[in-house]
Amino acid sequence: MPAPNKNARKENPSGHQWSENPCVMYERSYFVTASHLKLSRTLTLEMPPLNKINVLNGVYNLDTGILENHTPEHLVPVQLPVSHSKKARCPNWVQFLGEILDRDCQVIIMQMIGLFMVPETSYEKGFAFVGAGANGKSICDEVITALIGEQNISRESLQDLVTGAFTRASIIGKLLNIDSDLPSVRLADSSVFKKIVSGNPIQADQKYIRRFSFRPYT
Repeated sequence: MPAPNKNARKENPSGHQWSENPCVMYERSYFVTASHLKLSRTLTLEMPPLNKINVLNGVYNLDTGILENHTPEHLVPVQLPVSHSKKARCPNWVQFLGEILDRDCQVIIMQMIGLFMVPETSYEKGFAFVGAGANGKSICDEVITALIGEQNISRESLQDLVTGAFTRASIIGKLLNIDSDLPSVRLADSSVFKKIVSGNPIQADQKYIRRFSFRPYT
């Protein structure tokens, strides 16, 4: 029986060809993967407009108060999973906030959620819900997630974002990062956290590509 030809080429189901040589296989895989990641990052690395909110039934212009039609000429990399309606009201939500917070804090919560809807980092703010159990934190998390969309939220711990360059890549294109169980461990270095909340460039890693910098709007 003849020995297998190590230089023979094979077809894979996707139509790409590669050599039996593992180095060549890796090289080709690197090229394809890096090209895909480069294309997929092109839009997500772009900063969405600060004055427009992309929703299911259009793009709401904050400057004019007009719901504009979606158009391929103005792509927005982030879309909220809700529809805009001038007639929409939220009596249950207002009642819930009245039960757990005083008036001043209710206003802050509303402003906070509004801030989450746009990639605005000029305020340089991060938010922490502090309190014992069964005080409404989880319900607030659920409401915020429903409005912002799970696809627009990362859920990395503060410690991992600070220490892990691979973890930082997960906040690319995200409006919000939620850590629902913040540990009581002291944060050794807060410089990366300050850069994230300020929208300053940070470095991140992804497999098969070189380390890169991006400007977060989380």
